[in-house]
Amino acid sequence: MMSYRDRSFCDAPCATRSCDRKFTDADQAAAKAWWRGMSGDPPISFQDMSAGCHDYTPAPPKGET
Repeated sequence: MMSYRDRSFCDAPCATRSCDRKFTDADQAAAKAWWRGMSGDPPISFQDMSAGCHDYTPAPPKGET
């Protein structure tokens, strides 16, 4: 299956902001531009990559800081 940038992005609840697998607002905008108005949303692959990731920092539950 085709997906944006031919890769998977991590969707683990992670507090690490510098990860290159984190899907950012800039990635979202670029994916929409890449898809260029084709019907529906751009195909984007997500998976939890936290297991074995040395940069994984669990994010606090929503509403907590």
